[in-house]
Amino acid sequence: MSWIWMFLPDEFLVLVIAGIGLAVILQIMRIRAAAAMIGGIILLLLLSPFVDSLVGLMPSWMLALVMLCILVMILKQSIQFLIGRDAAEHMVGSLAAEAVKGLFKLLLLPFRLVWFLLRTRD
Repeated sequence: MSWIWMFLPDEFLVLVIAGIGLAVILQIMRIRAAAAMIGGIILLLLLSPFVDSLVGLMPSWMLALVMLCILVMILKQSIQFLIGRDAAEHMVGSLAAEAVKGLFKLLLLPFRLVWFLLRTRD
């Protein structure tokens, strides 16, 4: 089940459950898949107070990292919808590699600045 369900308001989830029931009646969706989706929605509704308190206890830097991860997941889901699963996984892998490369460049920036200052004095 996608993470996009977390961003729907609780009042809208009743319509989603009704839509799942309609999809089962019209035989667009199998009963097992519908039960899994409805079970995930119910689990989401039951766990939301605990997630709320956990997010309230997180420090702001950790919350920023979690939000970045959620943003990457939403981006991957959107690209997966548009161009396919394999291409989306390749794109996310490329983005992760570039992020790690940028992190290393950022960590080595003070040494590069010192080297630049020492080199220009000669």
